[in-house]
Amino acid sequence: RPAPPTPAKEWSIKVEKVAGSKLGVDVDPSDAKTLLVDTITDGLVKDWNVAHPDAAVVVGDRIVEINGKSGSAQDLAEVCMTDTVLEMKVARSP
Repeated sequence: RPAPPTPAKEWSIKVEKVAGSKLGVDVDPSDAKTLLVDTITDGLVKDWNVAHPDAAVVVGDRIVEINGKSGSAQDLAEVCMTDTVLEMKVARSP
């Protein structure tokens, strides 16, 4: 009998944009619901990863919610551009 599927691991990260800072992630919105992390470059997410290695974001993770918004990759991208503090829920498939 096969084991039930393992649910995706989810956790939250919080970053604050300051003048001149950048998020430092390239994302793929192709599923239209989430933002798939394609690349991590210098910026707030990399800084988070250094400070929180146990909750680091890696390529292949999905950003599924930002500041309470979810369900639309376009909405998530807009929140990233407009809000200063970003509380992001990240999911990793098993």
